[in-house]
Amino acid sequence: MKLSKITPLFKTGSESDSSNFRPVSVLPALSKVFEKIMLDQLTLHFNKNKLLHNKQYGFTKGHSTIDAGVKLISDIFNAWEESYDGVGVFCDLSKAFDCVHPDILVGKLQHYGIDGKPSSLMNSYLKGRIQRVHVNGVTSPGSQVSMGVPQGSILGSFLFLIYVNDLPFFVNEVHEMVLFADDTSLLFKVNRNNVLLDDLNNYISRIVNWFNVNNLLLNENKTKCIRFTTTSVKRDIGNLKIKDSELNFVDKTVFLGITIDSKLQWGAHIWCVPLSAHDDQNAPLAIPHTDRGRCGHGENVTHDVMTNAHATLLDGSL
Repeated sequence: MKLSKITPLFKTGSESDSSNFRPVSVLPALSKVFEKIMLDQLTLHFNKNKLLHNKQYGFTKGHSTIDAGVKLISDIFNAWEESYDGVGVFCDLSKAFDCVHPDILVGKLQHYGIDGKPSSLMNSYLKGRIQRVHVNGVTSPGSQVSMGVPQGSILGSFLFLIYVNDLPFFVNEVHEMVLFADDTSLLFKVNRNNVLLDDLNNYISRIVNWFNVNNLLLNENKTKCIRFTTTSVKRDIGNLKIKDSELNFVDKTVFLGITIDSKLQWGAHIWCVPLSAHDDQNAPLAIPHTDRGRCGHGENVTHDVMTNAHATLLDGSL
């Protein structure tokens, strides 16, 4: 029930660097039945009592990346209509799901009313887990995992939402936050003529402190900042800092698959879509096949299968 097999999946870069591999976790089928029952009970409790924060859009019924994107864009337009600029901070958390501290998570579950035997059950579920790495037909002896929620599990994503559910309370009503699981995006309203960002630095310090207390690591080198403005006049802007590191302001960044720039002109996103679509439309060609539409395993790859694969990938890009 607590044993998982890890298969490293290569992403990009050098194959000699272990950080360029994504660990894919395979869990026992019986554990997923058990997790589905637990998830149904947790979801019912949190939805019935309206415990999930409305700024969380990840892994929640009725919400998607589209809703998160609409919320962010609306917040930027609202700032402009009030004659403010918007400063967006797009936080990058390093291996967020692997950094979840079990004791902190159980404490938060108790805060939300999951106590007694359900709390003990969740504590047992999170602790004493074993993982084995399977590479080139060889399996490691296994080691105990002391941190994180089980990736590849049915329950893990929802547990992470609970873990970060109190984060939005650290942002003042004047400012905005959009959460999509471990993607944390902040939008601050700033005076267009103000070059001092002391107020923003104070809020960012509070949020970074929240990350530290909750055992989450913010990667300042990958965290992006954009000043959203309607004016073409370039102004000097103050510095945003995380600890002793100064964050760099950029003209554009990718937010949940959307390329956004400082003036919301969408040229950068429109330019990226054909490139992505070109890659996706060729993806079905990677399906192994031989003559007469048969794959290497002797299974028929019909015209309908290829058409559906093409439509799914291409429509997703557009």
